[in-house]
Amino acid sequence: MLGALRHLNQLGASTAAVSASLCKQARTKATASFGMGSVCGTSARAPCRAGSARTSPPCGGGQARSATTSSAESKAGAKAGGEGAKSAFDGVDLNKAAGAAEAAAEGTEKAGGGTSIFAMALLGLCGTAGVVGYAFEGKDVHKMADKAEGQAPEPLVSLARSYATWREGMEDNVRQFSEPSSEKLLPDLPPPAAQYMRTLVLDLDETLVHSDWRRERGWRTFKRPGVEEFLRHMSQFYEIVVYTGQLSTYGEPIMERLDPDRYVPYRLYRDATLYEDGKHLRDLKRLNRDLKRVLYVTSDAKNCTSAPNAIEIKPWRMEADDTTLLDLMPFLEMIVRSQLPDVRQVVESYRGTDIPSEFRARTAEMKKNLRQKSGGKRFFGSGPR
Repeated sequence: MLGALRHLNQLGASTAAVSASLCKQARTKATASFGMGSVCGTSARAPCRAGSARTSPPCGGGQARSATTSSAESKAGAKAGGEGAKSAFDGVDLNKAAGAAEAAAEGTEKAGGGTSIFAMALLGLCGTAGVVGYAFEGKDVHKMADKAEGQAPEPLVSLARSYATWREGMEDNVRQFSEPSSEKLLPDLPPPAAQYMRTLVLDLDETLVHSDWRRERGWRTFKRPGVEEFLRHMSQFYEIVVYTGQLSTYGEPIMERLDPDRYVPYRLYRDATLYEDGKHLRDLKRLNRDLKRVLYVTSDAKNCTSAPNAIEIKPWRMEADDTTLLDLMPFLEMIVRSQLPDVRQVVESYRGTDIPSEFRARTAEMKKNLRQKSGGKRFFGSGPR
């Protein structure tokens, strides 16, 4: 279809060019015949020579005589120039001729305008096709063709269907690079574990490690303080998944050094992400897990498809005294021990706070309330006397 549209566009452009050329030739011919160009007041057989007695007066510095010169003035000029020199305007009604020339030029312009309208219509068709190509998917074009069946010309409907089929093929090719490699990124859990298992998804860069470049040594990757203890302890409560937008050639060597004991059974890289608006998003919806039991720990909560499941922590920039991961462990452990039906409700209640600090404060308040409630009660009495 694009080839056909280009052909039609070129046809419109060439038609407009031919029309413009014809218009220019008509105007040139009219001006040459009726003295609008650089024509002297003498015959073509008697060239204009300065000082000659057989010629009419000089051309006035190369300027043409006006087309509105009267017939009497032309005859007087010819008589003054001698019997052998006749004016090119003898026997011609210049007013009438000028009117005819204007009418011819006007007709040519109208003809050219018609061609321009045709060309603009083709350009509009091409523009419309371009908008349809970007604004509608292949399935949308198929629906349009179905609605136009019997109303629009059959060749046009067939062309639309052919374009829709081609477009769907292109969309399939794009999906191979923009969507996750599988609809189920993790294998199914066995039936007993599916009822209670919690899944902890961890981002890699600025969450577990930080990569730094210096001129004298190049790139080096550093592990966050407490990351090994964090993975070892959390593996007792969670199914752990590392999910990053980096290529496996970058992430896999890091994970091999960071987790030699395989506390992280699943590692997902760029091919498992959703590419959208220039970002590689962690598509938690395709983890093949119930989102009520999924937590995602990251330094950037905007890089996932399910914000209610995201716990955002401070990005690590190689601070030696950082204790973020260790401070987060009691909170994550409490979620599992409490067997909460939906972890997203807990995350939402901590939204906008420093979770470790807020969790310690709430825990201290809860213990205080329990002591106050139990302070005035006697659990072991002396019995009846």
